[in-house]
Amino acid sequence: MDRFMNLTMVFFRLAAVLVFAAMLQNPTRLSAAEQPLGGSAPSPRALEASAYDSNRSRMIMIGGASSERIENDVWALDLSSGSARWQKLEPAGSLPRPRIWSHAIYDSANNRVISYGGAIASNFAVNDTWSLDLTTEDGEWTQIRPPTAGPARYGATVVYDSANQRMIVFGGGQGGALYGDVWSFGLVPGSEDWTRMRPSGSPTPGQRQVTAAYDPENNRMVFYSGFGGERGFFNIDTWSLDLSTDDGAWIRIQPSGLSPIWRVWHSTTYDTVNKRMIIYGGIAFISLPEKPDAFNLSVEQPAWVQLAPTGDTQPGPRVLFTLVFDSAGQRMIMYGGGQDGQGPTGDIWAMEGPPRSETWRQLVPGASAIVGNYGPMAYSLSEDALWVSAGGISLEMSLDNPNAK
Repeated sequence: MDRFMNLTMVFFRLAAVLVFAAMLQNPTRLSAAEQPLGGSAPSPRALEASAYDSNRSRMIMIGGASSERIENDVWALDLSSGSARWQKLEPAGSLPRPRIWSHAIYDSANNRVISYGGAIASNFAVNDTWSLDLTTEDGEWTQIRPPTAGPARYGATVVYDSANQRMIVFGGGQGGALYGDVWSFGLVPGSEDWTRMRPSGSPTPGQRQVTAAYDPENNRMVFYSGFGGERGFFNIDTWSLDLSTDDGAWIRIQPSGLSPIWRVWHSTTYDTVNKRMIIYGGIAFISLPEKPDAFNLSVEQPAWVQLAPTGDTQPGPRVLFTLVFDSAGQRMIMYGGGQDGQGPTGDIWAMEGPPRSETWRQLVPGASAIVGNYGPMAYSLSEDALWVSAGGISLEMSLDNPNAK
């Protein structure tokens, strides 16, 4: 089993670099009809961090990878009018370093976004934590310096535990390792600190890289599949982390219905109106499916249902994108990500309507077109690493046997 896990981890990291390099080298161009209507829009990107600002009905987007560079800019996607409109924010204060695969939650009790971790270079995770205060129009960045150092991670699972006023962090990567630990970050202003959680329950999901949703009715984090765990790629399991105690408890959920196919790099959100978790997209091995799928998991009596949204035009398959639930508009919003053989996209989609009668609608604006730069790719047998240069970004991804933590 250990040899199998090592091989699948190596394969996963190789696939990650190949997909990411393709996104950088082949950016998506949108038609003139999809360009911004007044004002500007962010460059198309993937691996950004986003959070839904329920106070102003908007999505806040931070950093990520465009076809030209790794970014540290901040954008707000205003959803209050029923359509969408981008606004670039110019926060006061010192800026966090540019990064990819970082994490963000909206702390509704204090009207701020908490931005944490991410990667500033391939496989090099950081553990800094920042507050973006949204009480002013453009906001203000402040680095939080807690007494306890938190875990350095990229691509971790992060949710906002509103019942206990804390951010929950599970798993993620650092260097060549994948982790399965759980941390909480207390959000009382002036007393923020990291605490290592030790959830009860057996078995546990193990080391994972996955996206999750917070179920406020039951005060728990819920996720499906992802990379890692006992079976590496081939997880078709659903888990919850009960957050009613300080340390939490792992519980494996056994939903009825036909579960989705195992996947990685999909996205997850929680529909607060209909009390369901929605997953969309993702990848199996190196290829994207011809047609993306969407599933919902009801939380009252757990059951998987495959959705069949209608719409004259629909979004294509994608990975490493953003999903948020617009509670004011009662709809799911999807932005960006990478498509098969194409660069980061800048399109915005809304899935609207009651459960099992959903409709896709593309929202305008889209994104400004950007020309990507091609770059070399090489694999070093002696160093067991893949080196990529594309779009002005150089990446070196370790392919050595990881030590799971």
